[in-house]
Amino acid sequence: MYRRIHFLAVFSLIFITVATISCKKAVDKAVENAAYEIITNGRWEIVKFEIGTTSLLTEYEPFEFQFYKSGVVTAYLPGSPNVNGTWLGKEDILAIVSSFPGVNNPLKRLNGTWFITGVTEVSVRGTRTEGSDVYTLWLKKI
Repeated sequence: MYRRIHFLAVFSLIFITVATISCKKAVDKAVENAAYEIITNGRWEIVKFEIGTTSLLTEYEPFEFQFYKSGVVTAYLPGSPNVNGTWLGKEDILAIVSSFPGVNNPLKRLNGTWFITGVTEVSVRGTRTEGSDVYTLWLKKI
């Protein structure tokens, strides 16, 4: 009888542990999917771009950006060809890595790892550091 109770207790503990881990993974995946849905649904504009205390917003105001689940991000500028880059969400460090290869500024300044400092359903704020310069970026859904 004691062995049976001991076996049931151990089995129950293992089952609860596995179920908890599986549930946490399911919740994490649901949160990740919701975040990707927000990011990839609609276009975004830059409403703040600073290096240190210097605003460069006027260089970004005409751009619109569309993020796709495939990892492509497209920059739209009226009267110019669209420019494709890549983006990758890094949930483990709360960051987005973006790259527009072979471009000049202002898009070149978007390349790098942006650490998320704030997020809502309609805005994302982030920073990155290059040398001693701190870049600040604020995207807002159009």
